[in-house]
Amino acid sequence: MKLSIKEIFEESALLYNKNFECFMGFTVIYISIRAFWIALEIAFDAFRNLPTTSELITSMGSLFIFMLGVVVVMFIFGPRFLLAILVQINSIVNEKPMKLEQSYMETKGKYWIALGCIILVVLISELPILILFFFDLGNSFLELLISSIYVAAIYALFFMLLPVIALSKNTKGYIGRAVKLIRGNYLKVLFWYILTTSLLYFAYVTVEIELLEISSRIVVGIIYLLALLFIFPFSQVVRVVIYRKLADENEPEVGQEMVEGYIITEQHDFEEE
Repeated sequence: MKLSIKEIFEESALLYNKNFECFMGFTVIYISIRAFWIALEIAFDAFRNLPTTSELITSMGSLFIFMLGVVVVMFIFGPRFLLAILVQINSIVNEKPMKLEQSYMETKGKYWIALGCIILVVLISELPILILFFFDLGNSFLELLISSIYVAAIYALFFMLLPVIALSKNTKGYIGRAVKLIRGNYLKVLFWYILTTSLLYFAYVTVEIELLEISSRIVVGIIYLLALLFIFPFSQVVRVVIYRKLADENEPEVGQEMVEGYIITEQHDFEEE
C-alpha cells in the first residue's frame, strides 16, 4: 500500500494529543539520557581549558567512571527500553494501555536481537561518517550536512526494524521484513524521519558547533531538550502508526492479533481507495 502523509499526520497528531501525558514517562527517561551526554560533552570541553592539577585529573577520572557506568546501564536496559516505548504506544492504540514497566516486561526475550540490530545499524551509519571526517572537506557545515543526509537515509531504510522486533509475533528475518515493509514508501518514510528526528538534531548541532562560551552552549542545549520533550514522543507515535498501516498488509497475522477494531476500520478505508 501507498502511505498517505496526510493520514499519518492526522492519526499521529490525534493519538499524540489525546495521550500526551501517557508518553511523558519514557520521554523524561530518554531526555534525561540525552541531557547527560550534552552535559558531559560541555564538562569535558570546560576541563580542557583549565590548568592541569591533581584535583582536575581526579574530577575528570570520576566523571569518566560515571560515564562508563551510564554506558553499561544503557547497554543493559537500552535495547528493551526502546522496544518498550513502541509496545506502550501500541497498547494505547489498542485501547488496552500499559504502563512503561508492563511494556518493558512484554519485550522479554528480545534483548539480544534488538541489541544486535541496533549495533548493526549504528555501524552501517557511523563508519562512513568517520571516514568522511578523516578526509576533512574543510567545511564543517558541508560535512555535517552530508553526514546528516547519509545517516537519515540509513535510519529511514531500517525505520521499521524496532517496531518489527517489538510488535511482530514472527521471530524470523527481522531485518529483511523491516526493509520489505517500506518497499514503495521509502521516500515518505525518509520524509518522516527527517521531519521528526534529523531536522531538530541538525539544527542543534549546526548552532552548537559555532558557540564557544559554555553558558551559550548550555542555553542552546536546554532549548534543544525542551523541543525534544515534544518532538520525541511524536516521532515514536509516527513510527507505530506507520508500522501498523504497513504490517496490516504485509504481515496479516500480526495485524489480526494486534488491532482489535482499529485496523479493521483502516482496511475498509484501504478498500475504498
